[in-house]
Amino acid sequence: MVRVGVAGYGVIGQRLADGVALQKDMELVGVADVAPTLAVRALKEKGMPYKFYNALPENGELLKNAGIPVSGTLMDLIQQCDIIMDATSAGVGAKNKELYQKYNKKAIFQGGEKNSVADVFFHGYANYEKGLGKQFLKLTSCNTTGLIRSVDCIDRKVGVEKVAITIIRRVADPGDYHRGLTNALQVDKAPSHQALDLMTIMPHVDATGILVHTPVTHGHIITVVAKTKKKISKDNVLEFFQEHPRIRV
Repeated sequence: MVRVGVAGYGVIGQRLADGVALQKDMELVGVADVAPTLAVRALKEKGMPYKFYNALPENGELLKNAGIPVSGTLMDLIQQCDIIMDATSAGVGAKNKELYQKYNKKAIFQGGEKNSVADVFFHGYANYEKGLGKQFLKLTSCNTTGLIRSVDCIDRKVGVEKVAITIIRRVADPGDYHRGLTNALQVDKAPSHQALDLMTIMPHVDATGILVHTPVTHGHIITVVAKTKKKISKDNVLEFFQEHPRIRV
């Protein structure tokens, strides 16, 4: 039984905790965060199905006033785990890495961290073997994970030479309200980081792409135009996707 902790209980952290809790070969030791955020308050409303650990001791009074039961500190959580899934904000994971090294624990970092934080920039299908036996992995971002999964699926069947990626994405997660992009579209410099990340994971594929931020908090639109090594039809692609265990058509 692998003992797992989740650091950072936000949009990604919630999904990770729920996923680990469903696994028969894993035990979710607990989750950690720094304040009584919306997600943490929702956890309390659910009856605290997961133990909560305070990652910022000076915020203890805030958590107490919000009625959040605390089982210990982030260090307490780390010491009880075999591996930490770090879903904290970009830059925080790199600081947390010092604790993981101190206690000789493995960790998986979310996509917002720099690639240098880990031994391997990791995707669960396209370069799975490279992650075996490593102490630190950094995952591709959520939308990069999905698009690489689709490109890798086709690549394994017929080979892929080039891809052009267009992403129209929300500017913030649901509940993450802030002053920012309003009544405008923001286009990032091409090629997008998703295209660069794909080429890092799949260096034999030539990729480019654009990323457009939109002033909404729900959903992305992702299109991928691919040049394959063999001629294929739409029906072929649908068949490839239907055979894949992690792609729903």
